Amino acid sequence: MNENDTVLNGRYTLTERVVAMPSIQSSELWEATDSDGNTYTLKITPYTGTKPPPEIRRLWDNDLRVMYRLSSSAGADRQLVVMKDAGIDADTRVMILVYEGWQHITFAQILKNREATDWLSFKSLKERHSRRELWRALLQLAKGLKSLHDQNLIHRNVTPEAIWGHQGGGSESLRLSGFDWSARIGHVANIHDRSSWATPPELQQVGYSFASDWYGFGTTVARCFHKVEHLSNKNPAFAEGLISAISRENPCSLELLEKDFIKAIAAPNRLDRLQRATEILGCIEKIIESLDFGHLGKGGGRRVLLHLDPKNPETTDSARRAGFVANPDAPFDEFKPTESEHIVRLKEFIVRQLRNSKLSWSRGGAWFELKGGSLFIRGNKWMDRSSREQSWKAAKANLSNTSRLPEPVPASGFDDVRIEVEFMLHEVNKKIGPGSGFIPWDSFAPKQENTQGLGPDSENLQQFLHVSNQFEVLLRDAELFKYKIVHSAEKQGNTEITIAPVDENRPSRQFFKANKRMVDFIQQVMESGQRDCDKVLLTDSDSLFLKRAGVSVTSAPFDVDREQWAVKDIDQENETLTLFRQNAQGIALPPQEGHLRTLGHYGQIRLIERRKQSIDRLSSHAFLLRTLATPGFTSIDASESEFPWPQIEEGGAVDENKLASIKDILRMRPKYALQGPPGTGKSTLVAHLLRQILEDDPMAQILVTAKDHAAVDVLLDKVMRQAYEGSSKEQLPLAIRLNRRDGNDHAKEQAQELMKTALDAISKNTLQSTTAYADVQRDWRALLQTWNSDGQSESAQVLSNALVDLVRRGASITYCTTSSGDLEELAKGAHSFDWSIVEEAGKTHGFDLALPLQAGHRWLLLGDHKQLRPFLYDEFAACFNQLRGEGGTGGVIGILDELGQKPGNARLIDIEWLKEKLDADANWAKSFPNYAQRWLASFESIFEGRRKLRGITQNQSIGASAGLLTKQYRMPPVVGDLNSTVFYKGEVSNATADAEGGPDEGHRNPFVAPVWLAGKSLVWVDIPWTQEHKEFKKTGYANRSEQQVIQHLLQQMAISDTQTTGRPNTVAILTPYNMQKIAINRDAVITPPSGCQFGSAQNREIGESKAKAYSVDSFQGDEADVIIVSLVRNKPTRAQETLSASDIEFIAQPDRLNVMLSRPKRLLIIVGCWDFLSACVADVSSATDADGNYIDPDYGPFKKTIEELNAMCKDGRALKITAQEVLQ
Repeated sequence: MNENDTVLNGRYTLTERVVAMPSIQSSELWEATDSDGNTYTLKITPYTGTKPPPEIRRLWDNDLRVMYRLSSSAGADRQLVVMKDAGIDADTRVMILVYEGWQHITFAQILKNREATDWLSFKSLKERHSRRELWRALLQLAKGLKSLHDQNLIHRNVTPEAIWGHQGGGSESLRLSGFDWSARIGHVANIHDRSSWATPPELQQVGYSFASDWYGFGTTVARCFHKVEHLSNKNPAFAEGLISAISRENPCSLELLEKDFIKAIAAPNRLDRLQRATEILGCIEKIIESLDFGHLGKGGGRRVLLHLDPKNPETTDSARRAGFVANPDAPFDEFKPTESEHIVRLKEFIVRQLRNSKLSWSRGGAWFELKGGSLFIRGNKWMDRSSREQSWKAAKANLSNTSRLPEPVPASGFDDVRIEVEFMLHEVNKKIGPGSGFIPWDSFAPKQENTQGLGPDSENLQQFLHVSNQFEVLLRDAELFKYKIVHSAEKQGNTEITIAPVDENRPSRQFFKANKRMVDFIQQVMESGQRDCDKVLLTDSDSLFLKRAGVSVTSAPFDVDREQWAVKDIDQENETLTLFRQNAQGIALPPQEGHLRTLGHYGQIRLIERRKQSIDRLSSHAFLLRTLATPGFTSIDASESEFPWPQIEEGGAVDENKLASIKDILRMRPKYALQGPPGTGKSTLVAHLLRQILEDDPMAQILVTAKDHAAVDVLLDKVMRQAYEGSSKEQLPLAIRLNRRDGNDHAKEQAQELMKTALDAISKNTLQSTTAYADVQRDWRALLQTWNSDGQSESAQVLSNALVDLVRRGASITYCTTSSGDLEELAKGAHSFDWSIVEEAGKTHGFDLALPLQAGHRWLLLGDHKQLRPFLYDEFAACFNQLRGEGGTGGVIGILDELGQKPGNARLIDIEWLKEKLDADANWAKSFPNYAQRWLASFESIFEGRRKLRGITQNQSIGASAGLLTKQYRMPPVVGDLNSTVFYKGEVSNATADAEGGPDEGHRNPFVAPVWLAGKSLVWVDIPWTQEHKEFKKTGYANRSEQQVIQHLLQQMAISDTQTTGRPNTVAILTPYNMQKIAINRDAVITPPSGCQFGSAQNREIGESKAKAYSVDSFQGDEADVIIVSLVRNKPTRAQETLSASDIEFIAQPDRLNVMLSRPKRLLIIVGCWDFLSACVADVSSATDADGNYIDPDYGPFKKTIEELNAMCKDGRALKITAQEVLQ
């Protein structure tokens, strides 16, 4: 390559060859600029021929994979030389990795000329502040090396030559590089000449490891502070010579803590050497802390300032709970903020509580918490009311009696600091003026990389996730119901009680479930069919966190397993619930009047807290946030390549559209969004994609998640049944299912099976083994035999638990829901996945994506924003529009503030920053709700963002990062045509048609009776628009006439004798309205036709109970052979009364309508009043604009559905029949 050459479609112009930088293979390093003048470093690898030879391409792909994993890791920007782009330039026949743009120089070059470098000269390093900055840079390098190890990568060459800096920059510019030498555990590594600087003396005996990397890091640290460059790394006694030189001289006037650390990390004997990352990072942090504050001496005159508002009831209530008494002579006197004596006593009490207090920071450093005595004080930035500027010169404080900090980050150097408390605003302003002597609070914040590099877009997105997760706190509060016991009895060792609702003013219900009765809510939960859906808890407190009911010790834990009640009966008429439980010693009596919550509510609160913690951690995932918020800055195209498992193209198992999508998913980093219309086979694509990933990189780890258990189970089944069909058990990837619905530990089951398999295999091999590993095999056999014969012993349990943990962390594929608690534990343990795949992302809130996305390095989101939106979408939208309520007061923030005052709730509430942001920035306050509205449908925002980059993948790989599946395999052709025309601009074709265009054998209507039904795939049963057939409404809509028609129709339907053998056809009744669903499920007369069964494809496969009727919203992702839709609405009008589309808003909602009409495999029957529904949309237009989008997006799709059905009925593709004809 030559100067001024351009590469990657002209995006980069080469400016200067970097000849002094290390490189391996035949690569070249170049400085280059883009069209905006930004500087980058390019690693360029040439190849010959029209495309890279397979072996060269594999090496480059491995480099790309390594660099991408590292670059997308938390905190990488401040620790590592990160990759910004990559690609193959076919014109110049080179493969290119693009690194971040500096004028790079190696740390080795800087060391050679250190005396000319002000921050590295020995003279400079005699100063504590200079050493402190260098130690901080070394800490970042150490964190970078730990990040490498967290990805199961061994660097193998940690030397100054592998550390890059910025020419003219300081120590803060140092970044770990040299990943060409890195080897991933489990992969065959390339061989290179080892350097004694980088490898410990025991390397020949034990090989490369994480410990050998830390030795290289240790020698690098030694070279920073000691004159040891003269030592020859070819000398066999190099390690001893190095430690001797370190011990003899001290050119930087190091303190004992520094000297001892360097000796420990560079010790020749590995038994004496520091080798654990946590210990090494901890030692460096202590060194930095001692250099920060050690010279100030005891006390040091250091002061910080807190402002507290004594008029805030939270302040005084918290103080009183901690023991404050306003008047010792009259302990029951109330606190009066106008009484100066009360004010003085309060200040003295708080100051006493804060002596020797402990300071911790939130992850990301947005706020801190002081723990003093029985008080917890949350501190936020002080805002100058005149300038509206925020700073840490003082802190605005709020008191509570419980911690609000889920993941505390210890403060740095907060020892012997005097905390002054001020109540008056004007006094605070005076005290923090120039020369005040007060230390800013952030001086004690941990020096993190986490908050660096978050641009406004990324910050806004994280703030959106935080706020929307807070809305679910309101939702869960609205699900608490005040009750009173109206009857109680003891029956055969059980206690049975009847409870009735008590009127209450619960402000959260103005946003969520405003008209929901207690009995209706419990009925809905029980009909969900979820595990323990019939269990409730009764508590005296309405705190979101449980307090044990009926006992005096408030700190006692609530025994969820023993305190739960089972629902025996729901009396809708009297609005009462009958509950029972077995009597047991030690269980508290239920409060006579208290609060009811479902057993699932307990888990939901824990989930909100877990999500809050995962959203907090996003501060350190700058790459992920940037990818989500500004996709154009992070898109990388690695160019098309051959399938690692070429058999995918054989036999037509995967259609052309899916093959193209898989190619683009594999070539595009970091994210791909795939829209899968109903029946197009998203899960089939995922199954085959997983095999491609694991064939390309057998050590890859993949996380597969979905919001619902059913979707996860379908994916697990399809991977094994489709992608690995015909494979032996030994060829299957190790896959585990976290948090299974049945409660069993799948990882434990897998571990036990692996141990038995290993025992059999080792037993066979050791009989004739004469290899060097024979002794090891025999030891393993003895260990496994002990486990097999005495599985309950302590040693066997230790082995079993260790193997379970190994399986959980080492599985190739991990399946779980997006809210899995086990996934949270893996993420906390720094476990990450090469891929994170989220199914059904279209109906998932953004806050549900936080945890699975931060666990991965590449992301695939599958969903369909034309189907159901995230749950309670409209309610969440209303919350964003009413953050402050009317007139800037009350609203969501006010209610959350009130909730935060209740015991235990404070740890969930995180809105102080939001209140200050709204106060400080009027423009942000005005625009944030609009921004949030766009992100409420998170998948749609992500999909549209990716689509705008390079379009959409359809039938060929084009390097797009968004795709559309265009062939459906579920519905009969006529139903598929209706769905495609109304919702997908006609772009989705049918794979279910025979040669004549009718349904093929697997999608043909099997019924021969009644006669009019035979051969039809789509039928509308028309209910008359009369008073006799009207809907009725009590707590919801229902329609008895439609129930009778469905009952009679099912009795008439009959399958031919030739089709009654084999698996029964499934029948599911869908309705938008819960009251109709309840009525149908309770109607014993409604039975399935002979040869059929009620249920769906999913619950047939997983063996669940089979309901007759389902809500439309619960059925997305599922299907049945026969779908009967009950539309319910039928409202006769009076004279002069007009109808409008808003009368059927719920039915006509496009995403719900899409799901309703796209579930059948063989037959769709719609039961509804044609005339009423048509009249409602008489004035609606179904017209579209030039792009095919509806001019009326709310009701245009419903009008189009009516028009298409009318045309189909006229030309014979569908049938419309009256209810009277059905009932004859």
